[in-house]
Amino acid sequence: MKAWVTAVTALLVASCTGTQERVVQSPNYRDGEFRNLYHDLEAEKLGFWTALKSLKLGKQEPWPEWRETPSFKPQWAKLEGSAGEVVLLGHASVLVRFEGLNILIDPHYSLRASPLPFGPAKRARANAIAFEDLPPIDLVLITHDHFDHLDLPTLKRLAQTHHPRFVAGLGHQALLSDIGITDLIELDWWETLEYQGAGIHFLPAQHFSSRSILSRKQRLWGSFLIEKKGKKIYHAGDTAIGPHFKLIGERLGPIDLSLIPIGAYAPRDFMRHFHLDPPEAVAAHLELNSKKSLAMHYGFFMLTLEGIDQPLEAFALARQTLSQPESFLAPPYGELVAF
Repeated sequence: MKAWVTAVTALLVASCTGTQERVVQSPNYRDGEFRNLYHDLEAEKLGFWTALKSLKLGKQEPWPEWRETPSFKPQWAKLEGSAGEVVLLGHASVLVRFEGLNILIDPHYSLRASPLPFGPAKRARANAIAFEDLPPIDLVLITHDHFDHLDLPTLKRLAQTHHPRFVAGLGHQALLSDIGITDLIELDWWETLEYQGAGIHFLPAQHFSSRSILSRKQRLWGSFLIEKKGKKIYHAGDTAIGPHFKLIGERLGPIDLSLIPIGAYAPRDFMRHFHLDPPEAVAAHLELNSKKSLAMHYGFFMLTLEGIDQPLEAFALARQTLSQPESFLAPPYGELVAF
């Protein structure tokens, strides 16, 4: 491993150094909160009420109540042997397979991406693979604590049925222990977990964390790169454009396959601080030094003002700027992609 990557083991994380001590010792934690690599001063002024006002005053494009999408019932035994496979399950939920190692990233199977049993962020389509049809899950990676990425009912169900190891950024221990999850590894940016021949790198993202008004930036957000047998796959989590893409590409590239969000970007004057739009996603694909990328994070939850199909329409235009447009695709959710 290169000198700038810190090898992290379960023993280290479970040692006498407690999770809160690791938080306050992190170089990414200052003045009582985690910080982005790029300190966006304008974003610091945009709190909960600004977000609510921005979304309320904007024009919401209509969404269908429900959209049927093909379900995928894979024959998992037939997939063994290739270098790697990925299936986009829905929104940012992704299944990654490396020759017997099955990894879920940001799994979400609940009806809503919200703390409320009613109201906004209701699911508009089912995941491409039903929970019961998942293969045995070894690892669950959580990019950050927002409700459309960290779904406690799904995580609890996975812990009870698959008994995987969970990996998240610093500060998640208390939240997950409340639902009985104890096999948790917390990582800081640029730290790496070695697990059954795979390197799990936790990397920066330009975003924030919060599950309530009082918990903003108290849990570290990020992205993941999984490396095994010379192959690399990257999941960007939630992120705005920022210097981290170029850094990741320089330090860990070339990347065989990247999963990059293209949705939840309107209104742009507000969301540009936190989420990519399709042209920025294309820029991120190039800065990551990614051989191939797949679009995600659209068409499942009505989180922002754009319509359900607008991210794909804007993405189709944005990818025309690529000299090799086939290097960044938006395959249907559920389609198996080998890399």
